[in-house]
Amino acid sequence: MQKSIDSYPNELPSYSAIFDVNGSFIADSANQVEGQRNPLLHSEWTAIQNASQTLKSKYLDNCILITGLEPCLHCAGSIIKARISNVVYFVSNDQGDGISNFPPEMIYQLNHFPKLELIQNSFVLNSFQNFFKNKRD
Repeated sequence: MQKSIDSYPNELPSYSAIFDVNGSFIADSANQVEGQRNPLLHSEWTAIQNASQTLKSKYLDNCILITGLEPCLHCAGSIIKARISNVVYFVSNDQGDGISNFPPEMIYQLNHFPKLELIQNSFVLNSFQNFFKNKRD
C-alpha cells in the first residue's frame, strides 16, 4: 500500500483490502480524499481500482472486500458494478448512508448485489470515534 492510514492527519482512518474467495491478497488502500484533495478516493473505491488493475478485469466477482466502515452509497455503486461477491465491514455507517440501506426493491432490480456481513469490532469503532472526537475538539 502506497499511503498508510496515518499519512494525513485529517484523513478518515479507513482501510480496505480485497482478497479472492480462497483468501489470497489482491489489493488494498487507505482513504486518500484529503491527501489527494479528491472526494472519490475512498479506501473501498481505490482498493477496487487497484484490484481491477492487478487482475486486469472490471469484474471482481470472486472477491471479498474487507473494510473498516460500512461502504457509503458512492462506494456501494462501485462494489455492485465490480460484482464483488462479499463485503465485510466492522462499523455500521449512519442510517441511510451505507450499502445496507439499499431498499429491497432496488436490490431486486440489480443484476448483482453482494453478501454483506457486519463483524462488530471495538478497536475499529474506537478509531473512528476518536477521529471524529478529535475533529470536534
